[in-house]
Amino acid sequence: EAARKAATQALQTQKYFDGVQLVNNAMEAWEESFTSGRTDLPAMEKLDVLRRPDVFITNVGGVLEPAVKQEVAGMYALRARLLTGLGAQKRAVVDIDAALA
Repeated sequence: EAARKAATQALQTQKYFDGVQLVNNAMEAWEESFTSGRTDLPAMEKLDVLRRPDVFITNVGGVLEPAVKQEVAGMYALRARLLTGLGAQKRAVVDIDAALA
């Protein structure tokens, strides 16, 4: 929650790179804690949550609680807005697709 607030503040102040870093760090930490030691998930590579969000969502979407899925979608949407601010529209579309999955 704190990372989301800080990243939203970065978006509002047009500090897009800083905001992306905040979201990346939060999502990386969440992925690590969520996947650590789980045997009910297919094999994934570390940082799939950032590098291959479509694959990540396909792999974990079925086991996410609705509230957690909404939170992850919100982080992808926030990251997409920050990436758009950096001019990375093509990558932002990938994150929006993950948010909508």
